[in-house]
Amino acid sequence: MSYYERVLAEYPASEHGDEAQFMIAFKYEEHIRDLEQARRAYQRVIENYPDSELAASARHLLPNVGRAPQEWVQFHDEVAAP
Repeated sequence: MSYYERVLAEYPASEHGDEAQFMIAFKYEEHIRDLEQARRAYQRVIENYPDSELAASARHLLPNVGRAPQEWVQFHDEVAAP
C-alpha cells in the first residue's frame, strides 16, 4: 500500500494519481478487508478524478463493496429490471 500512498503524496498532480487511488481502494477491499476504508478510497477516486475511466469503475464498484460475486449479479439484475 505504501507505494501507492507515496505516489499520491509525492506527486499529487501525477497522471497516475487515479490509478494509485484506485489501487489503494482495491487493496483495502480485497486484501486488507477494511470495507469502510475501501468505500472512502473509491469515493476519493470519484471526487478527485471525475473524468477518469477509473472513476467510472469506482462508481460501479462502490455500491458493491463487500458483496459476494453472486450478490453483484442479483443487485445488477434488480437495477436493470424494468
